[in-house]
Amino acid sequence: MFSEHAFFLVAEEKMKITPETKLTDIMANPAVSEIFRKYSFMCPSCKGMVQDTVAHVIVNNGLDSVSFLKELNDSIK
Repeated sequence: MFSEHAFFLVAEEKMKITPETKLTDIMANPAVSEIFRKYSFMCPSCKGMVQDTVAHVIVNNGLDSVSFLKELNDSIK
């Protein structure tokens, strides 16, 4: 039987950031936060972060979705 901690580690390893990923699910990761700082996005302090998704960030900032998602996913490997 797995402990809750072991389950969390397994789930963390398999996580993939998609356009539907909520910002609140990924912003605690320092590598992800660094990417948002690199682009000067104020997402960590934005009131809308609790409801925003990665897709909102992509659309609102005119980003290339493929390259931005790759950058985010590469950062959590």
